[in-house]
Amino acid sequence: MSDLSSESGISFFRASGQSMWPFVRDGQRLIVRAVPFPELRVGDIIVYKADAGIVCHRVVAKRGSGQQSYCFVRGDCTQGAPERVEASMIIGRVCGIVHGTKSVQWHGFTSDIANRAILFIVPVIAFISAFLNRFKKRR
Repeated sequence: MSDLSSESGISFFRASGQSMWPFVRDGQRLIVRAVPFPELRVGDIIVYKADAGIVCHRVVAKRGSGQQSYCFVRGDCTQGAPERVEASMIIGRVCGIVHGTKSVQWHGFTSDIANRAILFIVPVIAFISAFLNRFKKRR
């Protein structure tokens, strides 16, 4: 969650917190572009309005059509059930990350593959971590 500013049709979001670590780090500026809900894909990182403010998380599932559209999102470093986000709550999809004075574009074939890989890898890492923690407690 953090601030959102808009310049010439593109929004900038300053990330705050650790829920998307290691892909998005605390304090980074994200470049956000509005996209129609049907164009969102599982694996995309979106910025949306929530009760707690403005949030950035990864889409893990999409449902519905038209006015009844929604998706489920979760932080990369977050365990537990994903959060339901109505299409009307979505500000846009992250299409780039600003690192200092340079920006890294995050869209296209390469980002699609990376997003899907992250969706697979994160639950595996969470499972291994939980297993190791249980193992440590038994000792």
